[in-house]
Amino acid sequence: SELASKNHVTVSSQQLNYQITIVRQENRLGDNQSEFENVLKNYYGWDLNDFKRELKTQLLAQNLVSALDTATHTRANSVYAQLKAGGNFATLAGQFSDDTTTKGNGGQYGYLISQNNVNIPPQVVAALFALKPNQYSSIINTGYSLEIDKNLGVVGDQVQAAHIVFNFQDINNYLSPLKDKQKAREYIHP
Repeated sequence: SELASKNHVTVSSQQLNYQITIVRQENRLGDNQSEFENVLKNYYGWDLNDFKRELKTQLLAQNLVSALDTATHTRANSVYAQLKAGGNFATLAGQFSDDTTTKGNGGQYGYLISQNNVNIPPQVVAALFALKPNQYSSIINTGYSLEIDKNLGVVGDQVQAAHIVFNFQDINNYLSPLKDKQKAREYIHP
């Protein structure tokens, strides 16, 4: 893609394989290779290469937005620095989180999180289960947002958690000016 090339944004095979691994670990697409490939074929009409190509396209778009949206990184880094300086997680979530459904409750999810929760980005689930109660994560890039997550406590095999979310700008904010100049071109492709 022109915009990705201009900004030296790529997707490494390591990043691609990591994304596939974390999705597979949480049994989101079957718990073994043949089941995984059957799910791809039966539900999406894809083989493994189709899946990798589609995932690479999505990751390239996400990497591009992350590279260009420096303001969101600045906001996340500022809040993370405040946390490290002793700031209160719930107070900072209320002030700065872009998640309107949780910010009024100190960033708390309204439910317990299990290891195969499909409503939470897999990077966040992995981080929450690696944290001890009352620990918070570093800044996590979900592809669509930056997050700081906190393990509030463990209940059986689930985690009670809170987060502070910093949404990336929509990729179209960056693509629209280019599309206006060269309407017939596609800008995101592997």
